[in-house]
Amino acid sequence: RIALVAGSTVLALLLGELAARTMLRLSTAELLSERHALVAQLPSQQQEPGRELHPYYGYVLPRGVPPADREGFPSNGREPPYRREPREFVIGLFGGSVAAQLSRAPDALVDRLTPALRARGFERVSLRSFAIGGWRQPQTFDALAKNAPDLDLMVSLEGFNEIHWLGDDRLRGHPADYPAGQVYSLLIGAGREEDVLLRAELIRANRAAAAFTAWFDAWPLASSRIAHLVWRLYARRYLARATALRAALEQSAAEERHRADAVRSDEEVVARRDRYFALYEHLVRASQAIAETTGTLFFDFIQPNLHDAGAKKLSAEEQKLAAMDPDLDGITTRGYQRLEEMVTRLQKQGVRIHSLTKLFRDVAETRYIDSCCHFNDAGVARLGEAMAEQILASHALDRVSPRR
Repeated sequence: RIALVAGSTVLALLLGELAARTMLRLSTAELLSERHALVAQLPSQQQEPGRELHPYYGYVLPRGVPPADREGFPSNGREPPYRREPREFVIGLFGGSVAAQLSRAPDALVDRLTPALRARGFERVSLRSFAIGGWRQPQTFDALAKNAPDLDLMVSLEGFNEIHWLGDDRLRGHPADYPAGQVYSLLIGAGREEDVLLRAELIRANRAAAAFTAWFDAWPLASSRIAHLVWRLYARRYLARATALRAALEQSAAEERHRADAVRSDEEVVARRDRYFALYEHLVRASQAIAETTGTLFFDFIQPNLHDAGAKKLSAEEQKLAAMDPDLDGITTRGYQRLEEMVTRLQKQGVRIHSLTKLFRDVAETRYIDSCCHFNDAGVARLGEAMAEQILASHALDRVSPRR
């Protein structure tokens, strides 16, 4: 009887495998690729650094976890508390992910400034990054105000993140001066019991999906078509549950946003956008005032963007990137027009702010690498050079000297 049962089971599996191979005309490599595609979507497998709650800044990088230092900012190889070495000139770079790009390739900025600083008696020029993806005002201002006494030059590179969340639809569901929406839901749900339970269930589901899929990658299941069909059934159930959990968390976040900052009319949307622009302008002006009281120099730069109409002759590659997110065209173009007006007003008041929005107007070659705001190596290098050129042209460095 045992032999009969075993034989029948083996025969059934062989027949099932034969039928599955008829249904699934995929190679073993294609089976693996399909399973690995699911695993690659899991948060634990993604390479983007995570985020950690912070009492003043909203969020920072996970503290002490590379590439972050103990304060949650990108490390430059020296852990805080950061103390100047004799004859060291320290630059603080503030902003979002584009500023973070520049902090990872700082030579264009630092090398351009170094000769002028050596002439003033400095022997070393260092850059500290306070740039984290998604950051927008007032997060930048909070970091600048706290760290100004430890810096000699503070440079902010911003603009796109500030206006990105000011579209009508976004303002109806997201407070104008709150951190970016993709992390805000994590922040507001961090302490609510219902959200904690939902997030815990989602984490368990993600981990189980990774473990279950790995089991199917082992011999003899790796090339089995019937095993892959079983995996597909599991994956379908996992995706349905994970999607429902994420939707529940987002709904909870939306309800909290509405409770915290409900918008009741079109006029209120306009008013809140206006108030945010006024706040932004005030923070830039206040940044320079803080710099002056701490003996620090301050410069603010408005970054270029792919979706700013007429700011660049887009290459064929960039046209494809822009077409991936067409909704950003109007928001960015209108927002940048207001930022240009802000730059003009602040410059008349003596604030060191410069618009680089037309930096690539005469450049036909590709400089952008995605549909958002990020640059290739050539774009990052030119951005750093342009910032250094404006700093040098101001002759502000002519008055600095090593601190005792």
